[in-house]
Parts: sequence; C-alpha cells; structure tokens
Amino acid sequence: MKRADELFEPAGPQDVKPLVVDTETAAEMLSMAPGTLANMRYTKGPYNGPKFARIGKKIVYPVAELERYVTEHLVVM
Repeated sequence: MKRADELFEPAGPQDVKPLVVDTETAAEMLSMAPGTLANMRYTKGPYNGPKFARIGKKIVYPVAELERYVTEHLVVM
C-alpha cells in the first residue's frame, strides 16, 4: 500500500497555467499591439475586445476569455 505522500506529487511551476495575463501578454497571444487591445477596451459596437478585469490599477485578461474571443472570431472559408 502506498503512503499518502507517494500518491500526490506537488505541481511544479511548469504545470501551473495562469488564470489571467497582463495587457502585453494578451496582445502577444492575440497577435496585436498592446495599444490596439487598450483601444478595444473602450470601444462600443461590433469590434469590442475580449472582456477584462481590473485588479487594483492593473488590467488583466482571463486566459479563458482570450480563448473564447479567438474562437468567436474564427473565419471559416
């Protein structure tokens, strides 16, 4: 029979997926300039950018929201 400490291995840094990313990282993930992403935060209409959160003074983007945004804007030809 295995001991409890043998059953569970702690997650290493390489196993942890971030929940949120900053504007620069989000822009890189979406292949756009950080300024474009910033402009999209305040644009009303059909070209709204991905949803974001404000934590203190920092703007962050949930990774799941970036994935949803890309999926929603796929162009099928």
